[in-house]
Amino acid sequence: ITMYHWDIPMSINHLGGWSHPKIADYLTDLADLLFSLYGDRVKTWITLNEPYTFCMEIIHRLSNYDHTLPVGIDEYLCSYNVLITHANIYRLYQSKYKLKQRGRVSLALVLHYYLPASNSAADTAAAERMRLFDTGIFIHPLVHGNFPPVVIDIVRNYSAIQGFPESRLPRFTLQEIIKIKGAYDFLGINHYTTRIARANNTIVDSNPTLGNDAGAEVFQHPSWETAASEWLKVYPEGFRGALNWIKDSYKNPEIVILEQGFSDLGELNDTRRINYMQSYLSEGLKAIHLDKVRLTAYTQWSLLDNFEWSWGYTVKFGVHHVDFESENRTRTPKQSAFFYRKVIETKCLVDQCIG
Repeated sequence: ITMYHWDIPMSINHLGGWSHPKIADYLTDLADLLFSLYGDRVKTWITLNEPYTFCMEIIHRLSNYDHTLPVGIDEYLCSYNVLITHANIYRLYQSKYKLKQRGRVSLALVLHYYLPASNSAADTAAAERMRLFDTGIFIHPLVHGNFPPVVIDIVRNYSAIQGFPESRLPRFTLQEIIKIKGAYDFLGINHYTTRIARANNTIVDSNPTLGNDAGAEVFQHPSWETAASEWLKVYPEGFRGALNWIKDSYKNPEIVILEQGFSDLGELNDTRRINYMQSYLSEGLKAIHLDKVRLTAYTQWSLLDNFEWSWGYTVKFGVHHVDFESENRTRTPKQSAFFYRKVIETKCLVDQCIG
């Protein structure tokens, strides 16, 4: 069960949402209510879904329409409040509910893997910076107690050059560091695609942005297959790379894939989705058996076609087609549903096992 998937209680939103200094208290109260009502049945809890998306990407998109938004500031304040909120909820469960309910708690982090545009030291460093500014800004505090040192140093230095009296990146207190460190039972990951990073950090922009702080130009290779969602390009090897990056950077934690999937226009003979599933699951198996990554569970996104945020009903991720013109919202299994069922039944990906 996911507590927060981008729908915040309206009364809290009116108070300032993720910028409000008491957001952590309000959402911890909400979590307390959910634990008390459903914790006897729910044994896996996700506190927050994809903070990178609602802290970084959505704020960036909104700034294109509202140029008064403090871009390069609100993203970090949101990230700080996310980590405090999650840690508060996690510690609440440990102290009040864990002994009786025996559940587990984590959050869902989107992980885009970043490849360097070349073998140069500059591009290699740019790819690592993007990993840290993207996912590391959330994983690093959970494992080590604080933001990644690279992120801390860059934002502090850039903030000074830009004339700010202090870093735009909030600072955790010692008490907060202790609370955040280790506040997870596994790392929940949503992974769909890979991006490429090229170094671009020669100028400190007078107007702060997250992109300028990260110092990288990000793109995707034009030869990669593109799903119906233009941002989703197929690069299966990036999945294995992402899993190994977590393993090598963060003490080989248990990883659970909470979302991974492919979008098309709703065809029932969805061979491209099957190819995506087969190739990405294969890379996951390599990570488990060859690299010793502790990947323990996998969730395909998604069971049904659904409303895909700003794309509405134009793109489809489901392994079951939904007729949104029908009053009954009729469901029809696609070929990928039969494929995935066989994978689950046989634990095998190759044709001779599942044909």
